[in-house]
Amino acid sequence: MKTDELYRRRTEADKAIKIDVFIASKAFDPLYGTGKRYYLAPDGPAGQKAYALLYQAMVEENRYALAQVVLHGREQLVLLRPQENLLILEVLHYRHQVTPPAALASEAPKTEVAPEELQMAKTLVNASMGDFALDKYPDLYTRKLQQLIEAKVAGFGCGNRQAREAV
Repeated sequence: MKTDELYRRRTEADKAIKIDVFIASKAFDPLYGTGKRYYLAPDGPAGQKAYALLYQAMVEENRYALAQVVLHGREQLVLLRPQENLLILEVLHYRHQVTPPAALASEAPKTEVAPEELQMAKTLVNASMGDFALDKYPDLYTRKLQQLIEAKVAGFGCGNRQAREAV
């Protein structure tokens, strides 16, 4: 069955984002995020005004929305949040899928630290402050994998030293 055929079989409810509740942005615990995020945009000119109103209201009131949506044929719990003139949909874990930190309280260190040691650690932390710049950290694994693939395409076998060095 083609993808467009599957799309046509979906009901209107399967294509909608059903907002359940708006929450204060500070009430959201990132622990429940799965890391799967999607950018939402209005579906044509008819949706522009509603999208803009929802976005602006969420920004001005500092709110996020919890919603249900069907993704990949499965109903998912999601968070909608405004960012840079777009709404971001983030798939969430359900409560039973996440171990709360309180469940591991017995594992937390119970060692007291001396004030001088704490001051020294704070000095080290503050001396190492920098900007949040992800561009500074390249994805070395993907780069090496790409080099290996390019070496193989160029005719180097797995036993070739250049191909092995790429990994």
